[in-house]
Amino acid sequence: MTNENRNRAGRRRILIGLGTVAAVTGLGGALWMRRATAERDRLVVADGRQVSSALFYIALTNGYFAEEGLDIDLQSHSFSRRAMEALMEGKADLAMSSEVPIMHALADGHALKVVANIQTSDRDMAILARRDRGISGADDLAGKTVGYIARTNGHVFLDLFLAAHGLTGLVTAVAVKPEDLVARLVAGTLDAVSSWTAIRLAAVPKLADTVTITAPTVYIECWGVAVTTTVALRHRRALERLMRGLLRAERLAAEEPARAIASVATHLGQSRDDIATLWPQYDFAVYLSQTFLLNLENAARSERRADADPSKVDYSRVFDTAALRSVDARRVSLVQ
Repeated sequence: MTNENRNRAGRRRILIGLGTVAAVTGLGGALWMRRATAERDRLVVADGRQVSSALFYIALTNGYFAEEGLDIDLQSHSFSRRAMEALMEGKADLAMSSEVPIMHALADGHALKVVANIQTSDRDMAILARRDRGISGADDLAGKTVGYIARTNGHVFLDLFLAAHGLTGLVTAVAVKPEDLVARLVAGTLDAVSSWTAIRLAAVPKLADTVTITAPTVYIECWGVAVTTTVALRHRRALERLMRGLLRAERLAAEEPARAIASVATHLGQSRDDIATLWPQYDFAVYLSQTFLLNLENAARSERRADADPSKVDYSRVFDTAALRSVDARRVSLVQ
């Protein structure tokens, strides 16, 4: 086992506080047959097409949800904030996103519940900068213009990054429309962007020379599964089936990473080599812990929304742990 694999395994044990998942998710053929003939459930899922949602893609492409009695109607969106907007508009039952769009949805008054966290990363977010603007490290960003997409973790990460490097007030931070972020960096009206991996990968081939500036200690991304309150209250069985499918996907990702990577690459229409290169920066595990709650609170502070301030909003009530507890109570360490 490589050092990277040991580190990832250690982080996963810390995050979910479990031993092996094999005993939890291993199910016999007879049980599969009973589920196949049982009454089925259906969920409409808004998908933002991010590697962060890998466990969902693995479960979907390998038929785990179907075998559990859950049918998925999939909507594809350009990124996770758009998927969350579909959920808020009542066009979907479920969406996957970082904590920042979820926080904004809650502050806007939408009735949502977070039922699981399925990915954690301290390296998905970074600054991508143009070297021809004299940027080779964090200190070189002083006096430069950095773009971000509003109401996403691109903004929260930038805020925390600048504070950590003593650059608050020394950088011009500009909110940019999602469809314009890469184009403006390429055109040169931005010196750098703060964003997640997928956007940076789209930008790099279009630029002659770039530098990616990471800050692993600044921000830990939590990737949540959010549903409408109606789904949480009325479709418990569907959510339990969802959890079982995700847990099977987690097991496959841990035991057969090549097969898991192939599943994600197939779903996203990307090369296996590209997904394999990104794979080590993510920790894929199904759980609910205090980390997600703290991230919601920190996001509210960073976004400076008075109506979302943790002193006024009890974010612990956002979580619905019932489905995950029913499937495996050890996966829930959140204090509510």
